[in-house]
Amino acid sequence: MYVALLSLGPSSVLLISRKAGVARATTYLMLENLIRVGLVSTYEKNHSLHYVAEQPEQLRFLVARRRKELDKEEALLNDVIPKLQAFTWQEDQRPVVRYYQGKDGLQTLRSEMVRISQPGDTWYNFTPMDHLYRVFGESEFTYDRPRLARGIKSKTIFTTKSPELKEKLLALPDARRIQQRFISPKKFTSGTGVTIFGERVAMGTMEDQLGGLIIESASVAQAMRELFDIAWKALEV
Repeated sequence: MYVALLSLGPSSVLLISRKAGVARATTYLMLENLIRVGLVSTYEKNHSLHYVAEQPEQLRFLVARRRKELDKEEALLNDVIPKLQAFTWQEDQRPVVRYYQGKDGLQTLRSEMVRISQPGDTWYNFTPMDHLYRVFGESEFTYDRPRLARGIKSKTIFTTKSPELKEKLLALPDARRIQQRFISPKKFTSGTGVTIFGERVAMGTMEDQLGGLIIESASVAQAMRELFDIAWKALEV
């Protein structure tokens, strides 16, 4: 549009439209934009509005003006960005969450915990045993074997309404690798189990909708481990 107007000289919208090969309605809009940035001006002749292109040198002034505007914007950004960063999660701080659905998902989650953990690691568990056995049945008695085979230790705060199960769990051998403390089901009523392991936290819901998740976050795992320690010491006999 600008090139067409340069070659025509002062012209009406109709002539400019024909020269540029642009619809007349669109020509009006484009000319308004060119006027706004200072590349086209207007005047009246014989009661008709004519448009004239400013000399190409005007483009240098446009660039210079834009450069000043950008300098101002950059100065503003330099002031604002540090303030915005105070509200921004850094990439390595963002927890990664993986979800698992149904009973099969819970079994996969538990297998993942064993796979990810390293020999000598310790798991810290909040475990609603009655819910756990209701979901996994007798297979729960063999669940610890892969973990123990890898040399992974555990400290567990568990709850159950069964006096027999309570005594059985508290009497488990090998206290160096398996430590357990009981909490009343009146105090721990949730059907969701929690395990803190390494820099991750696993949660498994064993009530109406079976499923679970693993949160990968060193800070979240640390916070949960500290809460576990507080609960563990409070249950010390």
